[in-house]
Amino acid sequence: TANFTLNVRGSSGVTLNTMLSVGDQIVITFASYNGATTFYPTSFSIDGAAQTVRWQGGTAPTGGFTNTTNIYIYTIVKIGSSSYHVYGSQTKFGV
Repeated sequence: TANFTLNVRGSSGVTLNTMLSVGDQIVITFASYNGATTFYPTSFSIDGAAQTVRWQGGTAPTGGFTNTTNIYIYTIVKIGSSSYHVYGSQTKFGV
């Protein structure tokens, strides 16, 4: 019902920082189903800490697409203790 923040954690009791070693990477896929009103992620966090997303094409999404499924794919690369590079993309799927 509103734009949102995605927060990635390892689990409810374990941080992603604890689960990953430096150099490890994971991919997160998030599907957002939109009707006539669209919503999209306005920020991205890991273990509650805001991250800068490096968006495909160089520009962050400024909206979703109506009456479609928007798929967001985030590749997270751990580069240090609680330090990450995050790469994101948005793709529209419709009928």
